[in-house]
Amino acid sequence: MNDHLELKLKYGDLYLIELADQIFIWRPMKWKDYRRYRDFISVNPFLAPDIEDHIYENYVIDSTDEISSIDELPAGIVSTVVKAILSIAGAANGQAFENLLEIQRGTILSFEEQIVTLICKAFPYKPEDLEELDWLTILKRLAQAEKILSNQLPEIPVRVTQNIDSSNKLDLAADQKAINQGMVDPDLRNMPPPGRPTRARKR
Repeated sequence: MNDHLELKLKYGDLYLIELADQIFIWRPMKWKDYRRYRDFISVNPFLAPDIEDHIYENYVIDSTDEISSIDELPAGIVSTVVKAILSIAGAANGQAFENLLEIQRGTILSFEEQIVTLICKAFPYKPEDLEELDWLTILKRLAQAEKILSNQLPEIPVRVTQNIDSSNKLDLAADQKAINQGMVDPDLRNMPPPGRPTRARKR
C-alpha cells in the first residue's frame, strides 16, 4: 500500500474498509457527485453495475492487493466498497442523516473548531479558507473577531512560557503539548496506524 501520510496530504480525509482480508482506502465524494450518481441510478437501475465500477475506479485510491483490473476482485467486493463510499457521501434516509450529523457535531467541540466558527462569524471566510492561512494570521483574525463580536471567545487553554525575555526562546513543544490536551482531531480518526486497520462502520 502507498504511504498513508502521502495519501492524506494529497487527498485530505481518507476512509477505509476491510473485506476478505483486504483493505480498501477511498477519498470522500463531493455531495453534488453523490446526488448525480444517486439520480442516475434511480433512473437507470440496469446500469448500476457499470456505475459501481466507475465509482470504484474514481474513488478507491489504494488497497492491500495490487490488481490490474477490478475484474480480478472477488464477486461482491466492488458493490460492498461502493456502498460504503456512498453511505457517507449523502443522506440515503432520515436515520442515516441523523447518524452522520451527530458524528459531525462531536467533531466541532475542540477549541480549534470553535476558533474557525468564531472567525467565520466575524469575517466573510469559509472554513476551508482558514485552512490555507498560517497560524499567526489565524490568531490575528481571532483577535480581530474578538473586538468585532464583543469578546465572544471560546475557552482556549493557555500556557505562559517562563523567562521569555531572558532566554529569548519559546518552548514550542511544551506549548503545543499543553494546547493539545483535551483536543480531539477528527482527521486522526480517519488515519489508523499502519498495521492496525479498522473496519468502516455504517450507521
